Amino acid sequence: MNLLLKYDDGALLAYLAREDWEVEEWLDAKMPDYKGLYCDVLGRGRRRVDQSIKILHGEAQRNNDPKMGKRTLTYGGAVVKYHDEVPIHVIIYFGPEPCTMPRAFEDGQYLIRYALVSARDTDAETIFAVGTISAVIFSFLCNIRQRETYIDKALRRMFELTPTFWGRRKAINLLFILLQLRDKALRDMVRQKIIAMTAEENRKVLEGSIGWELGFDKGQKEGFDKGQKEGFDKGQKEGFDKGQKEKDEALRREFILNLKADTGFDDERIARIVGVPIETVRAVLDNNGT
Repeated sequence: MNLLLKYDDGALLAYLAREDWEVEEWLDAKMPDYKGLYCDVLGRGRRRVDQSIKILHGEAQRNNDPKMGKRTLTYGGAVVKYHDEVPIHVIIYFGPEPCTMPRAFEDGQYLIRYALVSARDTDAETIFAVGTISAVIFSFLCNIRQRETYIDKALRRMFELTPTFWGRRKAINLLFILLQLRDKALRDMVRQKIIAMTAEENRKVLEGSIGWELGFDKGQKEGFDKGQKEGFDKGQKEGFDKGQKEKDEALRREFILNLKADTGFDDERIARIVGVPIETVRAVLDNNGT
């Protein structure tokens, strides 16, 4: 989610904050004097309407935190201390349960308000209408009413917005990472639609991103060599499963490397975000020469 909020130069973050804002620099999210305190995303930019400087703070939440208000107050104080600006806070909730977090915090002389966006309660069509690649990807976490129709439309728009190989590969990798937050049925529908769409134009364009063709072709060959339908079906499935496993591992590896490069998080925090053992993170980083 942190990578997505930085996509398109912070266009999604600005939209969720209801700010006509354009990032000029991404700030250090670490707060040295606050043990264990990290802002997920922190960017300084200008409001287009009056060119005033504003800092936007994006915080992604998978679980309801009843103390979110107090936490945001702490974030705000730390940002003022280190960057001399009162930030605009945006809390993005993408958990499976209804959002129950407070939308403000008040305690005596302290009052803090923030934008609280619940993905599950946001209509996917509304986010899609924003028109940016980050918004299209984020919309898959939102409330999709007509899945088959919407997936077709959203993926076609995503392909239009990413005409280059690397741009499209990056978008698809990020989409599949975020889709782990949704149900398997939706993930399978998206995967199959991408396979079909890739075949329409040129399946080779996304070779290595989808990780499908190698497994399918190997399974098909093994099945035909056996000369029996049962052998073909079995070989095809085994090949597809192997190809899918290799694709998932490649996506995870690239996500870990991108997360390290973009955020500088320590190995333990990356492991928590990706949901893998810390040994896996260190193996990926060591093999990449980091």
